[in-house]
Amino acid sequence: MNPLDLRGPEFLLFYAALSGATLLGLYLWQRRAPGPGGPPLLLSDPYLIAHLRAGPNEALRVATVSLLERGLLQEDVHALTTRGARAVDRVARPIEKAVLQCFLTPQPPECLFAFSPAHAALDEQTATLCRAGLTPPKAQRRASLAAAGLAACLLGGLSLVKILVALSRGRSNILFLVALTILVGMALFRLTISVRTPRGDALLKDLRALFRAAQSKRPPSGPGREDATLLAAVFGLGMLGGDGRWAFVRNAYRKSRLDAFTWNVSCGSSCGSSSSAGTSCASSSCGGSCGGGCGGGCGGCGS
Repeated sequence: MNPLDLRGPEFLLFYAALSGATLLGLYLWQRRAPGPGGPPLLLSDPYLIAHLRAGPNEALRVATVSLLERGLLQEDVHALTTRGARAVDRVARPIEKAVLQCFLTPQPPECLFAFSPAHAALDEQTATLCRAGLTPPKAQRRASLAAAGLAACLLGGLSLVKILVALSRGRSNILFLVALTILVGMALFRLTISVRTPRGDALLKDLRALFRAAQSKRPPSGPGREDATLLAAVFGLGMLGGDGRWAFVRNAYRKSRLDAFTWNVSCGSSCGSSSSAGTSCASSSCGGSCGGGCGGGCGGCGS
């Protein structure tokens, strides 16, 4: 029987069942077990943890928190600036050097996302996470995106054809089908932005549990210098508290929900560069050393 000839409620059940089976199949396929893990991840590295949790932009945000806390960065009205050119030589990590180099002259915080030296450090982190089996390799990401795109086209096309058939037959009760199609599209989008393997999800869950247990044994107070960077890495900048010393960086780096998605699809879906680079470079407020940083480099584990 042609499913397009089904009555409204019957077609909705058919469409829901087909969509559910498709989503389940995509989920199980994307969550298939990766190969043997590589070298163990340094759990003390807050930038790798932040990168694993929310993508490369988050590592830059957490690096900014760390450098502000250590006094190597300072607020300058609505900008950030490095406390002297020698500050760059006082740090060893590439990501920290890149952040300090970006703000040698006062820049809006978002310009960091378009600064090309930061992209190289992020590429290295992306490769590290991939080798450890915590994020999928480039080939798997491409295949997942292609499968999700194909599913969206097929399910969306089926819905559109059914709507046209219903309208041609003088029926206008299509709102439930439209709503269901939108929900299916949102579910496919959420599957698409998944950037961690099951091993990566398990590690992040363990880190959160360990950190909560450690924090529960301490007096209730705002995070100190020794805690702020790890707290931001594990839980996000929103966990830093409400006092003024954190307000600037939290407001400056409000995380876009599209960060992970753009990380997944840009540069062949394995890009270590910033997901906000295009936006930042297009902004006329990003000048100086920030302006030339668009494009970035693509790294990762390779296929």
